Amino acid sequence: MRLLLITTFLFITGCSHIVINENYSALDSNNSWKVKYSAGKMHGSKSMPSLDKLENVFTSDSVNISVRAGYQKTEFIGPLLLPFIPIGDSGISGKLQVNIEFDCTDCDYQIKKLRLSANNETFYPVVKKVDSALSKSFLLSYSIEYVNLDNFQLHFSDLIDSVPTLNVFKKEGEWFMVSASL
Repeated sequence: MRLLLITTFLFITGCSHIVINENYSALDSNNSWKVKYSAGKMHGSKSMPSLDKLENVFTSDSVNISVRAGYQKTEFIGPLLLPFIPIGDSGISGKLQVNIEFDCTDCDYQIKKLRLSANNETFYPVVKKVDSALSKSFLLSYSIEYVNLDNFQLHFSDLIDSVPTLNVFKKEGEWFMVSASL
């Protein structure tokens, strides 16, 4: 009887949820942008899974560019080990964030001019420099909510003539179940 009460208590007070990672992947007919993908991982039953890593990469003699954009949303919640209540993260919102890394010997680009086109509108970023192994790494925030964005274009030609526009579309990633007891 005691075991049944403890199990029932844990089942009622525990919680779990299923999350999904969504990324933006290159859609390019001339294959100048390549896509590199690695799945996210769970790091324990009480932590959120890491995001899938999907990089859109452009390589030339003068510059290498890596672009990442994506987010994580909760699809279902529920008691311990049984997330059955669909929520679809209908209430989530957040500004689109794009990580960009430049690997070049002499690049001093005006990154604030990196124009994003989506939903028949044009957006310019708020720029934050990121410390990384590469000296030119930036986190760009655009004033458009990522849940309203199925695709977008980054116009690199405004910065570098030799880099074609990056056309990306939303790509669904891996699902993860996260169990956590209270």
